[in-house]
Amino acid sequence: MKKSNEPKNNLIQRLLTSTLKFTKINNDAHQQLPDDGKFHYELPDSFIQAVDDARTKAGYDILPHLHHQSTSPSLSSSSSAHDTYKYLQTVTEIFRSASNNDVARMATKKVPFRRTPRERVQQQQHHTTAPVLLSPRATFRMMMPRNFMMFNRCRQPFHFAPINMRQQPRPMFQMRFRHDNISLNPVSKVVHSKPTSRGAGPTSLGAKDDGTTMSSSSEYVASPYQNASSAIAVLDVLPLTFGIVRGQIPETNYLKTMSIPELQPTICSTKDLSLPVDFLPGEDEVKCREDLTYHRQKRKVIYDGELIVTKYRLLFVTKSSDSIEVLVNVPIGMISQIEKIGGQKYSQINDGAAYGIEIDCKDVRRLFFGIAKEQKYRRNLYDQLTRLIFPFSIVKPDITNPSHFFSSFFAWNYKQKVSPNKIDKGWTLYDKVQEYTRMGIRRYGDAHWTINTEINQDYSLCDTYPDVLVLPANFDTSRFQQVAAFRSRNRLPVLSWYSGDTYVTITRASQPLTGLNRKSQDDVEYLQEIANTNVNQGSKLYILDARPKVNAIANKANGGGYEDYPECELEFHNIQNIHVMRESLNKLHSAIRYGSEDDKNWFNDSANSNWLFHIRTILTSVSQIVSLVDNEKRSVLVHCSDGWDRTAQLTSLSMLILDSYYRTLEGFIILIEKEWISFGHKFLLRIGHADKHYSEQSPVFLQFLDCTYQLLQQFEFAFEFNEKFLLVIADHLYTCQYGTFLLNSEKLRTDMKISEYTMSIWTPLLQERHNYLNPLYNANSSQVLQINSTLNQIKLWKNYYCQHMPDYQSTVDKNSNRYSTLLHLRSKLTAESNLLRQDGESSQTKSRASSYTLSGTHNQNNSQTTF
Repeated sequence: MKKSNEPKNNLIQRLLTSTLKFTKINNDAHQQLPDDGKFHYELPDSFIQAVDDARTKAGYDILPHLHHQSTSPSLSSSSSAHDTYKYLQTVTEIFRSASNNDVARMATKKVPFRRTPRERVQQQQHHTTAPVLLSPRATFRMMMPRNFMMFNRCRQPFHFAPINMRQQPRPMFQMRFRHDNISLNPVSKVVHSKPTSRGAGPTSLGAKDDGTTMSSSSEYVASPYQNASSAIAVLDVLPLTFGIVRGQIPETNYLKTMSIPELQPTICSTKDLSLPVDFLPGEDEVKCREDLTYHRQKRKVIYDGELIVTKYRLLFVTKSSDSIEVLVNVPIGMISQIEKIGGQKYSQINDGAAYGIEIDCKDVRRLFFGIAKEQKYRRNLYDQLTRLIFPFSIVKPDITNPSHFFSSFFAWNYKQKVSPNKIDKGWTLYDKVQEYTRMGIRRYGDAHWTINTEINQDYSLCDTYPDVLVLPANFDTSRFQQVAAFRSRNRLPVLSWYSGDTYVTITRASQPLTGLNRKSQDDVEYLQEIANTNVNQGSKLYILDARPKVNAIANKANGGGYEDYPECELEFHNIQNIHVMRESLNKLHSAIRYGSEDDKNWFNDSANSNWLFHIRTILTSVSQIVSLVDNEKRSVLVHCSDGWDRTAQLTSLSMLILDSYYRTLEGFIILIEKEWISFGHKFLLRIGHADKHYSEQSPVFLQFLDCTYQLLQQFEFAFEFNEKFLLVIADHLYTCQYGTFLLNSEKLRTDMKISEYTMSIWTPLLQERHNYLNPLYNANSSQVLQINSTLNQIKLWKNYYCQHMPDYQSTVDKNSNRYSTLLHLRSKLTAESNLLRQDGESSQTKSRASSYTLSGTHNQNNSQTTF
């Protein structure tokens, strides 16, 4: 049989989407059993045909050794049970084969499994392998790839078999081991099962707290959730493998269009909770409810209550007959890590030790929820929270399927309720051509720069750049491809900012691919053409490399490098990479979380985090760019490694200082849309949306907001917006209520049709702009800001970093009230001033009219006298 070239992952996806949707197992899903008391599995013809097609596509017979000689009277009389068992076998092996891509190992039967004391005892008694009962969780683990499991000394293949059941709250399944030379027979067995916890979900039956199961040994098995690249969704394997319960009708493409959080069963509605919480539109379903305790930070106080999780937030409410108090209200997008605290095995748990789940948030908060040791459902709660909060840690995000991707976030639910069939104005606010013409570049016929709307129209030149690029007008368009090929990620130098008065420019790019000994004449001449666009500049193009020089040299070994060109002037600015910045913020969080301003060590710990030092380094580099552009009238090219992190920080902050338009509320939004969103800052990876893996996470955009706050403190009169505006943007960076910060590039936003699935954060901000206005703003001031970047002028942004600390009193509300009062007085004085101006103009008009009348009368009298 000829083997198909279809990729294994596509084979799995086709098999999954061709089958049926398994019932959402919850307490209400189990129907009444028939009179015979047996639990029936049924597989439709379409499922059987899909399996056969998958085997044919794979190009080999998955199980050539399957020969059933059933002797079990309870199931052998039913040919449907025999067929069911056979095809369950086939699907199981297809999953394993496609995931491991190792047919040879499968043929030799070297498949991992667990041996248990119970199994060994029964082997000694009956001299054969006995049936072993496993929970669905253990079944998932058994189906994981081999390299994610610890092995026992025995390696024997495992198989699934349907079983008879008495009526239970939720279905259970049986796993049976066998030797190759022993005929495999389905076994009739009655299983008694008890749910481990309310709301623990359909995959938690029989699972002990330490991750083992009813029949597990002391052998440790790694969590399948760490395998984000698995070919199949762990949560979908078991239901699909065992087919439909009681002949339920499948829903077409359900798994293909719905995400893991949406597939989680709904326990109740938020309307039934009667909580003092303003739930958002679309926040209707409660996905998790658990009774536990909350240990308040810095206070040795323990509260009994209930943990409640919706698609948007995590709540903890106290249980009291007098009143209900909400002690924790955290958007789940704010959560960065979930950890189990305490002994991993029941025998290791001390009575006085903390035992429960600890949750770290991206906004400093750390929450600890205690669980009674005898309840044994910590693992179930941990897994359920992982599925709801970190679905991309289980299955990689599908950036080709908008419904599946966006349904992982609350932004999708919010859009369906608020504006299901309308694209809000925030998505159309930024007009690229209009913004470049505002700077002074003519749409057509500009002598130095051209607004090119065709070269990257389909994102073929650079898939992380916008579709509209401003390029040197006198450079041959046929050479742009060669220039892009010599830059990392094809991010060639393009215009960011232009002064129509002085012809000075700020351009941005990524590092050149010089390697150890490479040079591109196209790149050299292209940079020379950028320098020539500045007619006032007789010197070299200034290139600011944001990286430390040692890092840039190290990148040469990996094919990167820097411009060691005699035609340019190069300077390194020692801004650290994303990993250093991430660790610095973690240290700052730790200092704030465990200290207080009254403690002398708090200042030392804060200083040791180097967070303010990094902010100062960024502002120092920005000051250098501003001085070159404004004072020396020199054009500057800015880049780092890939040009979407440190480069965006420097260009956007320089433009904020040089151009007063970007200091208005609408202008600041345009600045973020232009330099961050349009030019491909990787928001999905840097923020870590729905993913607990932090290797690509870094607070790059948060540093930009922090630097803006520093400027706002030094030049409060120069900004139309206030601090509250920055705080709202910083919070919604993580909440996932809006889609503005969900994806990595403009191409992805266009391909995924983000405006049809989510709303923009700018829409509500502009609707409520009166809340974010600065009454001290001087609209007539358009001067370039002269910033002071000395360390004693850099202040910790306490209203952001300390806002959730119990002892901190935020000044935002007090400032908002003061701003409201000042704005009211300002509007009143403006109205009175306008009224006085109108009265003055009216008096002058009447005076002129009176003078004209008197003059006319006098002339008339003179004429009569003459007559």
